[in-house]
Amino acid sequence: MAATILVVEDDATIAESIRDVLVSAGYTVPEIVSSGASALEAAVRLRPSLVLMDVQLDGPMDGIEAAQQLRDTHGIRVVYLTGITEDETLRRATQTTPLGYLKKPFGARELRIAIEIALQQASLESALAAREQLFATTLQSIGDAVLTTDSGRRITFMNRASETLVGVRPGDYLDISVDDVVRLVDARGAPLPVALDFIGAGQRAVDLPAHARLLVGAATVEVEGSIAPIEVRLGKTAGSVMVFRDVAERRRLERSVGVSDRLAAIGTMPPACSTSSTTPWPPWSRTSSSPSTRSGRARRAHRRSRSPSCSLPSRRPVRAPSV
Repeated sequence: MAATILVVEDDATIAESIRDVLVSAGYTVPEIVSSGASALEAAVRLRPSLVLMDVQLDGPMDGIEAAQQLRDTHGIRVVYLTGITEDETLRRATQTTPLGYLKKPFGARELRIAIEIALQQASLESALAAREQLFATTLQSIGDAVLTTDSGRRITFMNRASETLVGVRPGDYLDISVDDVVRLVDARGAPLPVALDFIGAGQRAVDLPAHARLLVGAATVEVEGSIAPIEVRLGKTAGSVMVFRDVAERRRLERSVGVSDRLAAIGTMPPACSTSSTTPWPPWSRTSSSPSTRSGRARRAHRRSRSPSCSLPSRRPVRAPSV
């Protein structure tokens, strides 16, 4: 499918020449507009793949301001067309991250090359944005807390689980040092270095210390997790990713079960060695047909059940010496 390109140019002769070149190259040019306001309105209707934007336009809104709104509001990128080379104009134009900059006058070949490069760049950026959105949605949906930092230890991302665990509101953590948000202490309450400091040279990932607690207000939460570098090339890192989880309830249950098991082990005796006198009468003793048989068999069974069944050392009979 041919890419749709919106032309924003207040010189009608130049605009028609641009349309002819683009149509001959196989692109669709549904409309030409001459002001910033009309460019914004047409972009909403046409959803173009790219906008060719003249910097100097009729009306109160110039091409740079219109391009900024197109990018911020609709995610549509531009290639600038201008004869101005002033430093201030170039600085303003650069801040809108355009996909190209054509200085008037330009030829048909220059225009085609600029359009091809811009469309390719826009496609790559769109695919990257979709991939980032997929990863962000995945990270937001998991139960573990996930936090990323840049190379300067500033937080760049936190999922909902990490925001809840450390007690910050969405967006309040951006560009804040991880040391101000993630405060770790040991079991005695002594400060621990943030996990970034646990990474040694050449290591891929490091677990948090087993005794680590996260300080949240005046309370502490037992946590476990790991920290790993974000590598961009061999030996170079762009930051780190930290994954941790609240394990306070799990460890409380583990300690409770451990105490119960030890108490049970200390207080248990083998049933065969019990000599309790509370052994009940066997049920069958109450269902015999003959009263006399029933009472006799029950008494003998009850005596046997009360006698210890542990294996005791046997005694050999002692013979009286013969005279």
